[in-house]
Formats: sequence, structure tokens, C-alpha cells
Amino acid sequence: TWQLLSVLVVASADMTFSFRGLDISLPQAKFAPPQRWVLQPRRAVESRSGITTEVLEASNRETVRKVLELVDERSERWAPVVEGGRTRVWQLKQGGHACILAKGVIDADPRRVYELFAEAQRAKDFNEYCEQCVDIDRLSQDTKISWSVTKSFASGFFKPRDFVTLCHYTDLKDGSRCIVNRATTHVAKPVHAKYQRAEVLLGANIIKPLGRGRTHLTLLTEINPGGAIDNKLGATIANQIVKRSPLAFFDAVERA
Repeated sequence: TWQLLSVLVVASADMTFSFRGLDISLPQAKFAPPQRWVLQPRRAVESRSGITTEVLEASNRETVRKVLELVDERSERWAPVVEGGRTRVWQLKQGGHACILAKGVIDADPRRVYELFAEAQRAKDFNEYCEQCVDIDRLSQDTKISWSVTKSFASGFFKPRDFVTLCHYTDLKDGSRCIVNRATTHVAKPVHAKYQRAEVLLGANIIKPLGRGRTHLTLLTEINPGGAIDNKLGATIANQIVKRSPLAFFDAVERA
């Protein structure tokens, strides 16, 4: 079962967060220490935000559609990066930031893998760069907003990055489970001088059961690291990290 976090919202003035070209008014909120998600009725997001459930669901569907279109490694848009071993990695040939696709089979039960990704506080168990990850808001039973911060890079030369990310969970027709992520903003986590705000432009994990406790795992990620690293030299460093990370990521998910 999902062991997601919960928030206690204390409303006052209006605020706005946005994602994928949408602007959404929500009550300004203060958040209690995370305990457990309280599942909200289908229309709850409307009553406290002004965005219709239909608009949120349409945005989620479009993001899932885009992900499913992108994860076909046979497309000419992908260039092989790692072809040997159990994890194969491709890089998008065109794009301002490195967009990486990785696929492989791990010896882990798909239900456990899905639950691992659903628990924000467990991100450090499989992401070597994660320092902290918490859930800060929930928009529906299958959509939440998380905040995460990385460790510093290059022996402290680059500031830690922080992310505010909209996460949506869904089941696919073939029995796979899919988690899609994209950048957003939230009043609870404004830009702070301690961190460099970065963005998950598009991210996804697709978990496909293979039977006998094995999982076919797909990873798609495109990140704008922001700040000084968002230049030619920084892109070179970031690209090397992104190319190596999927291999470590798959190993870590299997162990977690």
C-alpha cells in the first residue's frame, strides 16, 4: 500500500502555482510535519484551488501521452549511450538539456518498486544525489507536489539544487504503472538563496511486471540544472552525471 505523507493546510490569502503553462490559484498554506496523506474527494482540488478537476486530469493525460511517445527507443530521435549490460541508455539527439532514456530488468517485485517511488522520504534510498525529499501538497488521489534538494556538486563548487515537482501516478493499459513528473512552483517552497532552483522539465518511471518477482523499469529524465551549471561547461558536467546515473539508479532501486 502507499505510505504517502500528509499535510495540514491552514488557508489565508490567495497564492498561485503553475505547471506546464497553467496558472492555478490556491489558498496560501502552512504545512504541519508530514504524517500521512488524507485522500481527498474527487472535487476537493476545485473547492480549494479554482482549477477544475477536468483541467488537472487533462494536463496529466497529456503528460502521460508525451512520455509514452518519447520512451520508444527505436525512434530516430534517440542516440545510444550505453548498449551493453542489463541497463541500456539513450540520449535525445536534440534539446537544450540532456534528456536521457534508460531501460532494464531488475530483480525486484514491481509492487515494491512502485511503493518505493511513491514514498518521498525514501528517495535517498535510490537517488545518490538526493539530500531530502518531502511531499508538500496533494491535488487529487493520484497527483501531488513534492520538494527535494540535492547534495552539493564538485566538492561544493556548485550549490545544492532544489526542485518543486508535480507528480502524477497512473496505470497503463498493458498493466504497467507509470509515474510522471514535471516542474511547478508552490508558495510553501519559494526560491531560496541557500539553493539553486532547478527544474524537472519532464521525468517518468514506468514499472512493468515480468513475473517471478522481476520488473522491467523505464526511466525518462530531462532536467534544467539552473544557475552557473546551466552553460556549456556545466552542460558537459551534467551530461556525464546523467549518463552514468541511470546505471547506479537501477542498481540502487534493486537493493532498496
